[in-house]
Order: sequence, then structure tokens, then C-alpha cells
Amino acid sequence: MLHGMGNGSSLCRTRHRTMNIASAIKPSLRSSLCWIVLGWGLLIAPLAGQEPDPAQPEELTQPEEGVSNELTAKAIGILLEKLEGDSTLDEAVKASLTETYGQVLESLSLAEENARRAALYSEVDEGAAARLQSMADQREALPSPETAATLPANWTIENLEKQRESERAEVEGLHSQLDAADAQLVELRSRPVQIGARLPEARSELLEAERILSAGPLEAGDRKARAEHALARARVLARASEVELLLQERDSQPQRLALLQGRRDLLASQVAVGEARLAAI
Repeated sequence: MLHGMGNGSSLCRTRHRTMNIASAIKPSLRSSLCWIVLGWGLLIAPLAGQEPDPAQPEELTQPEEGVSNELTAKAIGILLEKLEGDSTLDEAVKASLTETYGQVLESLSLAEENARRAALYSEVDEGAAARLQSMADQREALPSPETAATLPANWTIENLEKQRESERAEVEGLHSQLDAADAQLVELRSRPVQIGARLPEARSELLEAERILSAGPLEAGDRKARAEHALARARVLARASEVELLLQERDSQPQRLALLQGRRDLLASQVAVGEARLAAI
């Protein structure tokens, strides 16, 4: 799958840029996202049909004096404060830069959320079999509706009234959970089609962000170009993490569907038992 990896210098440049971009994400998610972006960086060079600009990575990301080049929410916040306090900057330029860096923050936030969700999907396999077995055991342990309808002979009218209210509330709660599970099953079964439609779009957007990122060296003092460059870096993170999220969601679909169906079946059995008991009271 990863054909076209023979150019060592291109790989080194991609790895360097990837490590730089990955610093935008929290430490707990940074490692996985670093390899997500690196993997796509390796794919992008041959797919884009051209080699990245031969300039050194430092030339592409050299910050202007007094401004951090770290791509984090904190660093971007400091940069925005500097922009706001810069009385020498034209207001229209300031507004444009502020808007662009606001988009950078949005992309960084999206990348972090994508990575968090992808990590959850990747863990679905862990304990899935045990959870399915547990739900099957719970269903097996339930009394039959006929047995549930048999009431203790020594119950008083007061016992019956209290039990009726308790059973009614429990059955209503189980019905709500069952309805929610049915709705979730409908949504889950529709996701493969939605993922199939979105995945090529996200990959295309990732390629475009990489193309912009590799366009060439930045000129010192060109604030607009630097803002666009930062936005391209953030969008690479956002799109790469979205692609990984979609792949993890797609690959975990069978397990998640089985788990949700198991929960739905357990709830249906609990509802049947509860309704039988309630009808007998």
C-alpha cells in the first residue's frame, strides 16, 4: 500500500514536519496522531504527483522575531494577543489574521476530538466478547414472563400498590432505553454508507492541505503567508485525524453493532418480564 517510499530525503522531511505538527496535540494523544500524519505524509508524496519543495523544513517554518512557531492553542492565543495589541497593524489586516488564526484553533480542537474518538473505537475489541457473553447470561437468568407474573400469596393491598408503582416506573425506563437502542441501531447501520461517502472527501482535503503546506519557503515578515501556513498545518492534523477516525469507526462497526444488538435484545427481554409482572399486579 505504501508504494513510492524509496526517496529517503522526502521521508525525512515528512517525518520532521510531522513531528513539528504533532506538537499541537495534548501529550496523551500526540503519539498516535504523529504516526497518523506521518503515514498519510508517506502516501501523499506519490499521490500528489510531485516532490515537496527541496527547501529545508526550518526554512518553511522559521518564525518571525518574537513570535512562537509552536502550533498549540496556547501559542496561537499568545499570537492573537500580540496581534490585538499591535497598534501599527492595519485594522483590515488585523481582522483577516485574527480570522485565520481563529480557524487554526478550530482545526486544532477538531484534530484533538477526532483523535480521542478514534482511540475509543480502536479499543472496542477489548472485552467485547466478554460483554456479549455477560449480556447473554443476564438474558438467560431472567425469569420467563409466565414466572414473573406469579405474585407472592402473602402480599397485602399495600404491597401491591407499592410494587405496581415501582414496576411501572421500571418498565417505563426500560421502554425508553429500548427505544433509544432501536434508534441507535438505525443510525449505526447507516454509518457505512456515510463513511464511504466522507472518506474520499477527507482524503482529498488532506492532500490539498499537504499541497499548501509544501508549496515553498515563507518570506520573513509575511504575516498573511504565515497565518495561512499555520492554518494548513492545523488542517493537515484535522483531516489526517478525521481519516483515521473514519477508518477506526468503519473497522469497529461489526463489533459495535453486535454489542448494541446484544444490549437491545437484553432490554427487550427485560421489558417483556416487567410488563408481565406489571399486568399481574
